[in-house]
Amino acid sequence: MTGCHNRRFFDEVISRELQRHERFAIPMSFLFIDVDQLKNVNDTLGHEAGDRLLRHVALFLRRNVREADYVFRWGGDEFLLMLSCGLNAAQQKTAELKHAFADAVRSATADLPSGVGLSVGYAEVVSPQGDVMERVREADQRMYEDKVAAK
Repeated sequence: MTGCHNRRFFDEVISRELQRHERFAIPMSFLFIDVDQLKNVNDTLGHEAGDRLLRHVALFLRRNVREADYVFRWGGDEFLLMLSCGLNAAQQKTAELKHAFADAVRSATADLPSGVGLSVGYAEVVSPQGDVMERVREADQRMYEDKVAAK
């Protein structure tokens, strides 16, 4: 539905990507993204509106990362980005995505329901030999902290 990779594809590529990043000393980070207010959109405007919102977010994310980076639909209203960058760049990308999406929501041309937004968390993969899912959980935790801070 969103045109993004799924979790199964993540499982297929993560080992290869970790090896590539280690071999060429390329940093790697994850951004964990949650679409704020999707349930409210589904409940008030219907699931078709919620699906349109998810497709818009997916397209927005794909357009705002490099071709070498990955956008995964992680589940429901959650996305995971695998980026070739270190922690500072991941933090900067987090701020850029949140700001750009908020601008899109305010734009009349975007046709997005008011009140929607993105909560984003980040984590850097420091050692490819470590538990990569621990880094995903770290990004997820930071996303949750971002969501709480926005309330």
